Amino acid sequence: SIGYGIGDEENLGIGKRYQDLMSNENQTQLEITNISVPGYESDDLGVLIKSQENQSIIAEADLIIISIGGNDLNRLEYTDQLTMSISFKEAVKKYKENIQTIINEIRTVNTDSQLAFIGLYDPFDKKEPQKTKFLLEWNYETRLIIDTDLKSSYIPTYEEFEYHLDEFLSADRFHPSAEGYQIIAEALY
Repeated sequence: SIGYGIGDEENLGIGKRYQDLMSNENQTQLEITNISVPGYESDDLGVLIKSQENQSIIAEADLIIISIGGNDLNRLEYTDQLTMSISFKEAVKKYKENIQTIINEIRTVNTDSQLAFIGLYDPFDKKEPQKTKFLLEWNYETRLIIDTDLKSSYIPTYEEFEYHLDEFLSADRFHPSAEGYQIIAEALY
């Protein structure tokens, strides 16, 4: 949903905001194709990028922006701290496998594109410290995978959002607001 732009009152999301930043500097118009699907988890993205239509989009891309993982983490099922820890370990293991598969699939189709992976922010304002700890570990594990691909960059958002949730979250208190998307696009830029 972040890749799609849910919560952005101006309906620009990350891609169009990044496009505006690049166009202002380079005076050239970039073409943006957004194949994001709200609600997807990392395994769904793995399936999405294998379609013939999306493979041809990926093959032509100079930059591929990925925002995935929030739903994987947010949908952990647990009843107490112990089951939460077990559920997290299982989820992060599956997620890491999915991310590696996604990167491998992209590289099979396009070896030259830059890959930008948007990290997760914490919309819960540390109200649940165990979830914040898991989110930080999730981001760390993601970064370790992303750093193995020389043409990939991890774009951190946790620190950017940490003390600005009132400004950077939309009315649903989960997705970024227009200001939040702008911050992400600027970090990407």
